[in-house]
Amino acid sequence: MTIKYPKSSVLQMSQLPYIQFIYDSKNKIIGGEILARLKIQNQILPAEYIFNHLRNNEFEKYIELQKNFINEIFNLIYPAFINKKLFLFININVDDFYYSENFYFFFKEKLKDLFKSEISLKNLVLEITENKTHNGFFYKVINELNKLRKEFNFKIALDDFGTESSNFEKLLNIKPDIVKIDGMFIKKYTDEMAKDIILHIVKLCKKYNIQIVFECIENDKVLNDLKKMVKEFDIVSCDLFQGFHLDTPDEGVKKIKGF
Repeated sequence: MTIKYPKSSVLQMSQLPYIQFIYDSKNKIIGGEILARLKIQNQILPAEYIFNHLRNNEFEKYIELQKNFINEIFNLIYPAFINKKLFLFININVDDFYYSENFYFFFKEKLKDLFKSEISLKNLVLEITENKTHNGFFYKVINELNKLRKEFNFKIALDDFGTESSNFEKLLNIKPDIVKIDGMFIKKYTDEMAKDIILHIVKLCKKYNIQIVFECIENDKVLNDLKKMVKEFDIVSCDLFQGFHLDTPDEGVKKIKGF
């Protein structure tokens, strides 16, 4: 998808935190993922279509948007999630830390400030992604986040597991609390090989007490078939579900107030 807009509009955009709820196997809401949206020229657009442009051409503006976004999440949305006893999933792209050390330190200080303010971080889930970060830097960040995880008791999730850089090497070195199986496998779950891959991931995670999120739930059949699949193999209490069939993303503050 290509979105054309005048360069001046970049200076007028604002980033909005939308939320998509995540459900357990009994269809109970257990938390939600923050999804970035941009308001530009009175339109609400998915952020990923514009972020590539900003990263490559106006990186300082991109980092400024990210800082404002993090401030809004931690100041307004996360405390509301704590009050509702829900988990909040936030995407963290390690590439942003690699290209902006300032943003890296900013994010770490925000975690520390929350902890000092006596707001519990036990309901915070950091979804780790990366595109092209050098492995040495990636694991340096992970080592520091793991130290903070032990100190502050937040959780780490490995996003898009099974594709590209989100692989078994990352699983071994990060030792995440949660794994989100990439939607590509969910969409092809009727294929025998895809099914075997899903079950292999789930069984491994179950053995090491890692919770699973099945993404891209598009209809009742997919949802019910996945529930049946894990039940047949006695894999219980580790399955969570997310997708547009279950919940449509909406503006964060409004959504949590209506919960």
